[in-house]
Amino acid sequence: MSEESFDSALGARHARKLVGMMLALCIISAAAAGSSMFLLTPRLSQSVYAEQSLHLESSYTIWRNGSTYYAEDAYGLPWGEGSNASMIINNALSGLTSGRTWKEKILIVGNIEITNPLIVHSYTILQLDGQITLANNANTDLVKSYGFDNLTGKNSTDGGVQDVEFTGGVYDGNRANNNGSGCGFQLYGKRYTLDNIEVRNCGSDGIYSEWANAADVGSPTDAMESMWVNVRSCFNNGNGITMRGPHDSVVVNTLTYCNNGNGTSIEGTSVYTGGGLQLVNFHSYGNHGDGIWSNEYFLGSSIQSESNDGRGVYILHNDVHLSALHIYNNRGGCAIEIGNDTYGPSGVMIEAKTLGNNCSLRLTNGAGNSYTITCWENVTVIGTLSDSDEYNIFNTKNGDRYKSSDVSATVALWNQCWFWPMTAAILAIVIIVAYSLWRRRTKKTNLA
Repeated sequence: MSEESFDSALGARHARKLVGMMLALCIISAAAAGSSMFLLTPRLSQSVYAEQSLHLESSYTIWRNGSTYYAEDAYGLPWGEGSNASMIINNALSGLTSGRTWKEKILIVGNIEITNPLIVHSYTILQLDGQITLANNANTDLVKSYGFDNLTGKNSTDGGVQDVEFTGGVYDGNRANNNGSGCGFQLYGKRYTLDNIEVRNCGSDGIYSEWANAADVGSPTDAMESMWVNVRSCFNNGNGITMRGPHDSVVVNTLTYCNNGNGTSIEGTSVYTGGGLQLVNFHSYGNHGDGIWSNEYFLGSSIQSESNDGRGVYILHNDVHLSALHIYNNRGGCAIEIGNDTYGPSGVMIEAKTLGNNCSLRLTNGAGNSYTITCWENVTVIGTLSDSDEYNIFNTKNGDRYKSSDVSATVALWNQCWFWPMTAAILAIVIIVAYSLWRRRTKKTNLA
């Protein structure tokens, strides 16, 4: 190849490289410009995204910076700010989609102080990642369901909230700086969920729940049971929990302690009922009243009632069934008390261990119940066990034993299908033998 040809080829190669580099730079510049344009483009208005709102994590988020509270909508747009947290949060709660039949979420982040109750409507998720505290001298509740004041005590199935979730956080009633009139939660509703919450220091009850005394289920949404999981209610001036409905609710992994009233009060009248409550892995201790008080039917498994100033468990209704019940060191009454002058429960079944109470079992009224109790008290039973009761009670401290097994065995024997025919056959044989002996003796007498 000549020198001129070589120089020409080399120049062409450099030219191609130069063109390639220029094209690459153009592409990179265009991409960077496009990204800058995207970053600099303002967010579209909320209305543009209205159809997508149901798929977003939280409809509104509320947080605090100093003494100012801020709210942001699901798209990151400022939605409100001010020094009144109650107003900011309630505006967000009432600003959710009107008439919805799906759940929308309010997220509260950080420690928030409120002066008025938070009013929650149906189909709402209220998630608290922090703590809500009642302000000094506010003298009110922390959370209320919409329409509560007009529904409580009215036996209404037309009002009340449904499909509400309360998730996470601490609700503090600041009772030291209020006059003792406010609850942590006041709920009139059904199908709601309490999940991983703590309610404390309230001027009245920690959690008050009510629903109508009605059992009809004509549609999926008529099933009214509430679900409680990992709940604490403590150091309140009233009961830790007052359950007046919805009936047949389920409470799992829950603690009520150091309340000035009962740890848990399960109540029913003609206009409300907390009956059918199911307690699983439940501990009630250090309350100034009873650990569990109930004039309604309820079920329980793996329950501890400990160091209360009243009774461990006070039962005033039929068909209560408790197993794996442990009752320790209750100071103001017996471990278990059944009935009073008005109510005489029957069909009660209790399997329990008791220790260090004034007595193990006090029977004021009632019959037809079953007691299996191992105890360690100075006094085992106060009152009279009925002939219709089934019981096996053993005091390992003083040797007292109450056992109905002999009576039960006789009753069981009588109830066997073979018992009466066999008895009749034996009687017939005895009569025949006696008659034969009598006839033989009579013949001998005549021959003589």
